[in-house]
Amino acid sequence: MSAGEFFRNIAIGLEISSSKLEQLAIDTPVYDRRVDAQTEEFGIKNDNFIFDGRIAYHYIPDSKKILLVCDNYERFRRIAFRDKLLLKEAEKVTLQRERAIRERYKNLYGILKFDYPKNYDLVIDTTTPRAIDIAFQIENFVNGDRRKSSVKELFDT
Repeated sequence: MSAGEFFRNIAIGLEISSSKLEQLAIDTPVYDRRVDAQTEEFGIKNDNFIFDGRIAYHYIPDSKKILLVCDNYERFRRIAFRDKLLLKEAEKVTLQRERAIRERYKNLYGILKFDYPKNYDLVIDTTTPRAIDIAFQIENFVNGDRRKSSVKELFDT
């Protein structure tokens, strides 16, 4: 589950694009507040889940908080691949979107840096490791290294 999914569903309900909703959200906090409430409710009603959201750590306080980071080139490369964009276009779109999000979060929550490492229990640089190695590291963290990783077992054949 993700806060982004909640946000996209609001856009679908309003029959507008997510980027249009992001523009509306700059001046209308009701959309972000709705996502916050849905995030908090999801955390209360569910156990043992993964939730992706920039400030979900605040609305699901009893969670294990993991921040995945990578260098900008790799970030832009992944976004370009996902969205079928040229690398420069992915960089431009991403930086514009992040500026708008930072401004919204500053105005709405007083948050200047939502990816501040001290808000998380674990920070993983995903720039070069394989996805399986990252999954193994997360599973070990979540399980407190109590048992052999079931993720690793899938690939140890």
